[in-house]
Amino acid sequence: MRMSSALMLVALGVGLTGCTDGTDPGARATVPAVTSSPSVATGIGGPPASAVPATGFTRDGFYVTHSFNPIRFRTQMLRIERFPDYSVLRFKVTNLEERQESGLFLFGGGASGGFGGFNLVDSVNRKMYSSLRAGNAYGSAFGSTDTWFQPGIAYEGFVYFPALPTTVPRMTVLSYGSPGLFAGIPVVDGTEPPRAATEPPVPPGPSPMLESVLPQGTVWRSSADLVGITESDVRSTTTGATEETIGLRTDVLFAFDSATLSAKAKTVLDEVAAETRAKADPAKPPIVVTGHTDSKGADAYNLKLSRQRANAVQHQLRTRLGDGYQYRVSGLGESKPIAEEGGADDEQARARNRRVEISYQIKQTTPESTTTTTTPATRPATSPIAPPAQFRLDDRTVTERTATIDGVGYRLKVPPTYRDGAYLVVPLEFIRDKPLPAGRPQTTFSDLMSGCAGNYTDIKAIDPTTKITQARVEIGTRPDRTPYCLDGAGGGTAPNIPVQSYVYLPAPAAGTTTITLDAGPFGMIDNVPVE
Repeated sequence: MRMSSALMLVALGVGLTGCTDGTDPGARATVPAVTSSPSVATGIGGPPASAVPATGFTRDGFYVTHSFNPIRFRTQMLRIERFPDYSVLRFKVTNLEERQESGLFLFGGGASGGFGGFNLVDSVNRKMYSSLRAGNAYGSAFGSTDTWFQPGIAYEGFVYFPALPTTVPRMTVLSYGSPGLFAGIPVVDGTEPPRAATEPPVPPGPSPMLESVLPQGTVWRSSADLVGITESDVRSTTTGATEETIGLRTDVLFAFDSATLSAKAKTVLDEVAAETRAKADPAKPPIVVTGHTDSKGADAYNLKLSRQRANAVQHQLRTRLGDGYQYRVSGLGESKPIAEEGGADDEQARARNRRVEISYQIKQTTPESTTTTTTPATRPATSPIAPPAQFRLDDRTVTERTATIDGVGYRLKVPPTYRDGAYLVVPLEFIRDKPLPAGRPQTTFSDLMSGCAGNYTDIKAIDPTTKITQARVEIGTRPDRTPYCLDGAGGGTAPNIPVQSYVYLPAPAAGTTTITLDAGPFGMIDNVPVE
């Protein structure tokens, strides 16, 4: 599935975001701060809609203008209402500055109006939903439109999304800014569709309703599969909503220029067969086994070798799994590389390209019902899908680190990580210590740790026992292009302004209580809790 660039701007929080009246950005309105409240009890089915934290689903944070000027707002998510043909996210936003602020571009995710920068994540079914838009991905989101936001006034609004599954009790809302993410927002059956508000909001009042535009004409709608990727010295695993692919490194399975399985291959294939039995759906055949090589050697020879190696792996799988599965085997030689050869890391790239891939359709599961298997310490048991996460503020800090990047100092705060459905959420907070040098372009924190379309994919989690790396969660599939990953906005990097963000990674094995965080330029951080 290929995602449009406009949708990716929405999803990643990268791009233009707004303008202000040009007054001092440091002024703040006097509004009580949001504080922590006791956790709501967790259950597989999730809390009822009435189980709202004492402070509401509320976070304070900054949205940035097109010139990277930070504007502080309070954002409160109310609920997600499910209707047969669409869904509606309801929310309130409060300007925490001491002067009025224009909402133009501020919440739109690259569009010039509205709240299209909000996105919904279904962490159990591995989906991300974008707002309904006028005409195409570049259009304004249907629902509430922007206004001049007066200080201290909670404006109420809504934005439309595609229809949602009836089984989802709560979802995570991603914002186009740096309040962080909003986990645990209840999904309820809608009773009264939104009504168009055609008059500008007139404060003061308890909660002025923003002007709005209901869906009309050509409506663009989009949902994207989320794809988790883990890596080790032996294999990679790519898991989407319905399909999983295990990529076995042929340097482990075979000697050079050989299609005869090595002694170590037996242990590796024992583990793969156990995992395949637990997760592959025999009612949705086939299991696809595909061999690949690097670009060294003649094309015809590489095709033959890749096919021979795929046949050898398929034979061992059939021996271990029995006759209850159907298979399709092929060899593609060097035609489908996953790493670019010829660069400074040529040997590593070639090693990644030499692989045998095993793909299958996944048995559909409910939270915490995935079958687990007992395997050696080199490979964790199959990770059950946790319930969707509860709301939290991420206001506890495990550790702080500093780094100097291009002569500018940054401080990183790391709260505990937590499970959200099939994923691990890594909350992050960054602060820059001084203005950027004169003439240097403004940058976001996501630019500082680029590796996946300009976001935080230098940040990874490593299981300290198995040494498996939880590498990234990609939005959709882009086989011929750099993928976009599910992580938060960098926001403006004005000095001494906290930027709350996050990274989504595949969840580690059940029972894992700590991870080692590879924090890119901030170094390795041991014993980060998993909650």
